[in-house]
Amino acid sequence: SEIRYLLFSHGFGIVWLSQTVGDVKLFINEFRNRSIDMFKQEWKSSLDSSSRYEYYRSFKTLLAPAKYLSFITDFRLRTLLVKYRLGLLSLMVNEGRKTSVQKENRLCILCNLGIENEIHFTFICPIYQELRQKYLPHSLAKEPIHAFSSVLMSSNETVIMQLSLYIKHALAKRDCLIKQTVIP
Repeated sequence: SEIRYLLFSHGFGIVWLSQTVGDVKLFINEFRNRSIDMFKQEWKSSLDSSSRYEYYRSFKTLLAPAKYLSFITDFRLRTLLVKYRLGLLSLMVNEGRKTSVQKENRLCILCNLGIENEIHFTFICPIYQELRQKYLPHSLAKEPIHAFSSVLMSSNETVIMQLSLYIKHALAKRDCLIKQTVIP
């Protein structure tokens, strides 16, 4: 039965075998805590074993709601930031995964200077230099990987809002430039 499976898989097989829990409140508390711990372990393990979440796991170490979810009220901006943090934007690194293109061949289609991932999109691609200067703090003008981690781990509402606006405008520019190159 499902109850038997849950008890045994959570280390409480003795409860099934003895058909008693002793102190009910204590058992419920222990079972609840064990379930939460197991969920967190499975979550961490799934992040660690997936190449898709390579960047996400570099800054998301705790299973807790991110602060930006409570203060970015614009649905579109919040959605873009979620997709950015999870590696779900339509960048070549993500699109190439869908079509089995080797990672080293998922180059930026606008500058061709590197793999188009979130770091390239935000901190390296020369096409977005003007937008970077307008929206991103100048303190992020350091090593791109450190800047990426810094901005994603930031709890500063202004920094997070500016990043969201950067993503919005950079994606719009990207889409516009791609359409111009496709349509003669």
